Amino acid sequence: MKEANKEYCDISKLSVRQIEKSVAKNIIVKYHYSKQWTKVSYALGLFYKSDTEHKFFDGVSEELTPLPPPPPFAK
Repeated sequence: MKEANKEYCDISKLSVRQIEKSVAKNIIVKYHYSKQWTKVSYALGLFYKSDTEHKFFDGVSEELTPLPPPPPFAK
């Protein structure tokens, strides 16, 4: 049940796909709090499909989105 005055994400517009490790590394080194890369077997990206038409290709635009940080652990 949705609560009033809260923003929600339309999860039907989200998809997870493998991305190049170099792209993942750039994102992690730039935005992650540790600023450090580690060895990974697979790099996955979360993509959000917008309602706007893509500027160069047929179809809607899709963007690689950052994941929000996880909530702090309860102590």
